[in-house]
Amino acid sequence: MTKHSGATAVREFEVTLLTTRCGTTIVRVTAANRDQVRRVIDVELSSGEHITPPEHCTDDVQTEICAIREIH
Repeated sequence: MTKHSGATAVREFEVTLLTTRCGTTIVRVTAANRDQVRRVIDVELSSGEHITPPEHCTDDVQTEICAIREIH
């Protein structure tokens, strides 16, 4: 005869977390006005320049759950 202790079965889950971090990069731009600076930086960002390297990203801004999957 098996005794039932009334304990709830524990299952294992895999949780995917997305952590957004921040870092600071200073870029110097020569331009006639702020609008031109914004356009120059927008073009450079679109081409992949000025991406903050991981070692500069030290402050957690937000962490959220992206997915939860039960492991069988």
